[in-house]
Amino acid sequence: MKADLQNLSQCCCTFRDDAQNKMMALKEKAEKELAHYNMELKELIRVIDHDRKLREFMGRKDQERTEAHEEMEAMKRKKEYEKSSERDRTVMVSDKIEHTLRLLYLQILKFISFINFIIVFFLFFVFVVVVILIVI
Repeated sequence: MKADLQNLSQCCCTFRDDAQNKMMALKEKAEKELAHYNMELKELIRVIDHDRKLREFMGRKDQERTEAHEEMEAMKRKKEYEKSSERDRTVMVSDKIEHTLRLLYLQILKFISFINFIIVFFLFFVFVVVVILIVI
């Protein structure tokens, strides 16, 4: 019985030592896994931050390009408007010149008519004076 008790005690000690060794091995494994997990977590956080910064950068660049494109389109529209306005102004100026020339032509015709009237009146007056002189 004493030998059985000694064997049982020795067995229990061996079992306890094995359990403690397994617990230490599991504890070391858990610490290594935790360190690896933390390292992977830091790497993932770094990658996520990099992706976020890259997206922000690309968004700003896209916005700058969009703004530049809109600015170019606005400048094109402005140039087209200025060209059409200049054409309209040119047409308006040429229309005004044409209208002014027509008015001038009409005024010249009126003046010529007036001069003709004066000449005819003068000739009539000269005729009357000549007739009066002949009669006297």
